[in-house]
Amino acid sequence: MSEEKPAVTCSAHLDVPAVALCFGCGKALCDTCRSVGDDGLARCAACVAESHGPVADATQAPSKRPESAGITVSLSPLPLAWERDDGASAMRALWSTFIELCFNPMGAMTRLPQARGDLVAPLILSVLCGIVGHVATVAQAFAFSDLDVRLRDELLPQLQHLNLPPAAVGLLALPMLPLGLTVRLFAVAIAGHVLLGLIGVRRQSFETTFRVYAYASAVALLSVLPGLGPFLSMGLVVLLTMQGLRISHGATPGQAAVGALPYLALLMLSL
Repeated sequence: MSEEKPAVTCSAHLDVPAVALCFGCGKALCDTCRSVGDDGLARCAACVAESHGPVADATQAPSKRPESAGITVSLSPLPLAWERDDGASAMRALWSTFIELCFNPMGAMTRLPQARGDLVAPLILSVLCGIVGHVATVAQAFAFSDLDVRLRDELLPQLQHLNLPPAAVGLLALPMLPLGLTVRLFAVAIAGHVLLGLIGVRRQSFETTFRVYAYASAVALLSVLPGLGPFLSMGLVVLLTMQGLRISHGATPGQAAVGALPYLALLMLSL
């Protein structure tokens, strides 16, 4: 079995994961230390201060780049933790991705891989976060509202005629959650992709759109916050979707807002 490589951390902040390597000196950089020039290459502050002339050609290897560290040099930022195969546990990768989506939405969507020929990884992330968010919402219904009205009339009106106890209604909902969340994700992603095409956006593949919607929906974990959690979650989902569509498809703010209409509709229905 091959030995797993240690996680790469920033050379200046040893407790922060690196997202890129400096093109000039090869230092590992975090989001705070990284500066991206007009040529799209990452550099540290020292190399930025030293380079006042023409930008180095990306095809020329810098003389000071270390090869002894055992690190594969990449001019692209590291993908989100959920997409990296660095030996981290699934729970740790999920939590790291969620934190970055909440507190660094632009950086997170910039690091989102646009196409890997894989819809399963983003789908699993979205469904897992959606299940936790839904369970949290139901738990709050137990604690803070009329359980019988909340579960039967709002969450599952189709089961109202069965006249089941509230606990039974909640249990019946759980097996249907993964399928329901999967169908909803594909529905909003397809609708958003079609809307982008209708307004003339030069779209990338459907996978690119699907990934934006899937990762944006991961902030459903905010629903664990009592009271405003579900509404904060839906608001951030819309903002992340717009940001992701702008980065991945080159959409204008107005076009991104149109592409986010499926999630905007869900937000309005939840009010």
